[in-house]
Amino acid sequence: MNYAQDQTCFNRWDEDTDPSHQRTKATVGEVKHAIDRDFLGTKRPEWKSTVGTTGHPDDDTTSKQLFEIQKGLKDERIQNIKEPKVYAGTDTRNAYHTGWNGSTEAVHHRDGQRFLQATRDPMLAKTRQTNDKILMNKTKSKGMGYTAPEQLSNNISAGVREKKHSDSELRARLTAEIRIELPAGTEEVINAIVTRKIYEIEQAANVPDDPELTLRPNMKKTIRHDTITMRHHNGKYEVDRFSRKGKKAWSCCMNKHEESDGCVVKKVDKQKWNVEGF
Repeated sequence: MNYAQDQTCFNRWDEDTDPSHQRTKATVGEVKHAIDRDFLGTKRPEWKSTVGTTGHPDDDTTSKQLFEIQKGLKDERIQNIKEPKVYAGTDTRNAYHTGWNGSTEAVHHRDGQRFLQATRDPMLAKTRQTNDKILMNKTKSKGMGYTAPEQLSNNISAGVREKKHSDSELRARLTAEIRIELPAGTEEVINAIVTRKIYEIEQAANVPDDPELTLRPNMKKTIRHDTITMRHHNGKYEVDRFSRKGKKAWSCCMNKHEESDGCVVKKVDKQKWNVEGF
């Protein structure tokens, strides 16, 4: 079916059973086909009454369905019988054998408060015991106890304040030098340059660690790699079948010299462990 929805049709001859009208309809069709032939096949197919309706079909009524079922035009749709099962409700709380999922139950707020009061003290005691155990292990292993978050913040502030006090003379000297070099520089630019120079001085004062003192040392200086290249032929030195004079050659690479280097190259490391016998 390739008829478009916007294609028009006239059904004035379809419902008319007059023989003269049918002959007139046939004559009109022959004339139209004769004067306007579709040689290139670009025209739409002729509209006929045998095609289905476009758009959404009308809902079949019950009487029409029964008529089609009686005449054998349509199969009867047998409805499946639902299982007469009654599911348990909220009156059977925690009765998981009935099929009710306890995770979907709505707990009353008073029940929730009772449950919280009953479990709060044991959980707090267990948490306190776990914290004491962790702090005890940390004290034994690292020799340091627990520090409160407020004390950590105070320690960080004190360290920053002490560093600023110790770098005040260096900052003042570098600021004076930068002001001489950049007399038109703003405070933001001078402060940024001074901070960068102080950071560079601190990084230069740090002694770098020995690169060999790592978990992955560079073993290229200690491990020897005695690698040799071995060559051999994987063919046979025989009479060349393509030679008219009957000369011999290797069948793998067609080399005519018997004592020549092999065509198969293999690199062998003498220091490599041989585990083929295990």
